[in-house]
Amino acid sequence: MVCMDLPRTIGVPAHGCSGFEEEESTTKELEEPIVREQLNDITAYIDASGVYGSSEERLEKVRDAKSSRLATHQLGDANLLPFLPLEQDEDHHECRGTQGGTLKCGFAGDLRAAEQPTLTALHTVFVRLHNNIVSELQLINGHWDEERLFSETRKIVIGVWQHIVYNEYMPALFGPVATDHFKLSIKPGRKEVPDYNENLSATMSNVFASAAYRLGHSQIPSELEIRDNKHFSQTAVPLHHAFFNASAMHDAANNGMNGFVLGNIAQKLNKVDRHVTAADQGHLFEEEEDGFGLDLLAMNIQRGREHGIPAYVEYREICTPQQPKIKSWDDLKGVFQDDGLLDELKEVYGEDGVREIDAFIGFTNEKHMPGGRIGHTLGCLLGDQFKRLRLGDRFWYERNAPEGFTDSQLDAIKGTSLSRVLCDTLDDSENLSIQPYPLHTPTYDTKKFKNDKPWAQFSMENPFPEFKTLTLPNFSNHRVPCSDESEIPKLNLNPWKDGSEEPVPVDVAPLPVLKESIASLDDGRTLA
Repeated sequence: MVCMDLPRTIGVPAHGCSGFEEEESTTKELEEPIVREQLNDITAYIDASGVYGSSEERLEKVRDAKSSRLATHQLGDANLLPFLPLEQDEDHHECRGTQGGTLKCGFAGDLRAAEQPTLTALHTVFVRLHNNIVSELQLINGHWDEERLFSETRKIVIGVWQHIVYNEYMPALFGPVATDHFKLSIKPGRKEVPDYNENLSATMSNVFASAAYRLGHSQIPSELEIRDNKHFSQTAVPLHHAFFNASAMHDAANNGMNGFVLGNIAQKLNKVDRHVTAADQGHLFEEEEDGFGLDLLAMNIQRGREHGIPAYVEYREICTPQQPKIKSWDDLKGVFQDDGLLDELKEVYGEDGVREIDAFIGFTNEKHMPGGRIGHTLGCLLGDQFKRLRLGDRFWYERNAPEGFTDSQLDAIKGTSLSRVLCDTLDDSENLSIQPYPLHTPTYDTKKFKNDKPWAQFSMENPFPEFKTLTLPNFSNHRVPCSDESEIPKLNLNPWKDGSEEPVPVDVAPLPVLKESIASLDDGRTLA
């Protein structure tokens, strides 16, 4: 047996306590039982903190020396688009780079950007998007100074990010019924936009951070597929060789970053269930020389216990109040994807241990909701969290407020999509093709037809995916050229031109102070 090094999450200090060496009154206060809570390392809001950081200090590091652009690094071929900057102070001692180990992993707003190539690629895409928008705004409003260019671009990128998350990811995760139920659906313009609720907390719940949103760990494939610009498979990188490995991102022979992105949007994710790939069990962040890594599944279980979150059945009962209390293993029959799992769990937790099932184990094993990729309890917890993130955010991109977007600016943001973001930030985009909805595998139609509406519009007007097949009803997701703006419209920045309509406010929300919240994101080495 080998013990894993699993650092504890930083706890929130007790009120008025700065150390055990304080005066007697403070020491006495600590004698009373105190529930341990955990600090959040990033902002709760969906504010593109992965791009801009969660503190002024981080923002200063990712920004290009007070200019309107984000810092980048040009590597090798000058014809390639720039990559993330190579911050020498970042603690990437684990990074297995190229050039004899002198090449550092990329640095971004979130310190986990270098964990594996697909994360690095996603961060790079949005850094490039920011700089692309800056260039276009400079042409439209040449008199804007650097600060105004940066602030307005940041505001646009946050809006695009929020729109993609809710309009493209939420339906794929929840299915159309639950998406509507939790008020997560995005409609054209300001139609059906829920009102801002100043009394609603958008902070992360502990169960969201330490168990529920780790569902993606079950979806991770064992290898990362790499494709060329014509979508032919080139090779695949074993996941356990990709952790903190900068070399594959810059491997031009295998299409570099393009290869990972194009492979990513062609490769199917694993199902949310009891299985976790071997690369994440015993090989997570594995050092090649010792052949031993961490076990992500064990970490998830231990993290939930360390944070003191209740067992699975307690959340199940909260989310199904009309159902009787769960008192025996028989009460869970028909709840999980495989009833045979109950016997295995009974062996682990004991005959009387049905109420001891760890939250992550129960969450990931439930039968999925119709049209969704998660079970009822996960849907309940995640739906509540994402609802609060939308309704409790005063700077939400759809909000009709003085500091928000004008109607035409909002229409422009809602007219774009993830496919357009990828088209505009990958190399050789003029010769690339991509499916309009990248979160769904492409359609291989024998009879290709042109969609009546672009995906950006169709997705806001029609429920998706289909309940049983998880397909896209009445929409062909066949690959189309990035140059086809009728299928993949460009982000129209004309509404930001001075004098186009009412004055556009340029102030963006100040970065929230990191509060004593109840969420945690570990030590920066997890994947979720």
